[in-house]
Amino acid sequence: MYVPGQVGTPVTAVPSCTESDPFEMAIEGCDAPTNYTCGLPPGNGGTNAVDLSRNPEDATQDGVSCLIHQTAVGNVTDSSGQDYLNPFKAPSSYPFQILAGSNSPIVSAGLTRGSPISTSPSIVSLPIYDETDPGVTLASGAPTNVTFVGFLQVFINAADQFGNVNVTVLNIAGCGNGSGTPVGTPLVANSPVPVRLITPP
Repeated sequence: MYVPGQVGTPVTAVPSCTESDPFEMAIEGCDAPTNYTCGLPPGNGGTNAVDLSRNPEDATQDGVSCLIHQTAVGNVTDSSGQDYLNPFKAPSSYPFQILAGSNSPIVSAGLTRGSPISTSPSIVSLPIYDETDPGVTLASGAPTNVTFVGFLQVFINAADQFGNVNVTVLNIAGCGNGSGTPVGTPLVANSPVPVRLITPP
């Protein structure tokens, strides 16, 4: 389950497959240059917010499929261009092996489809918000400030036509002592993105 993060800062790195929806662009463009406060509640200066004034279904589908280079949206059983885990969605041992999809920028640069790779736009980090925070009540139809308590690093396997995103969990990191240090999104292929798909603990 995820809730949509509020889009405030214009995204600076947007690929050509975008359809110009701000939420979609935040997914596709690594959400740069937005910074997030980690472990800092809204009452203490935290600036993170979720936005329940919109249904992110189409923008999520379009944004994720553009980000990972998936051409057959709705196909969640094998790769339709995006990088993929070996075997698809069900790696049996760690470290997981990532293989280049046919639409991977690395394949475009000369690598063969199915070759092992170490970086991929399918590797993203999702903020985890504290849904048990007694001072926060998510309001339908309105933005709500929330506390991020950590980040979940996942490999996106595929998106379906309803905005559902199938992922494999790679790692999780907490905010530590709650100092509230901003978390940025550097513009690299395995940066912590898309940060608009926010999951509760």
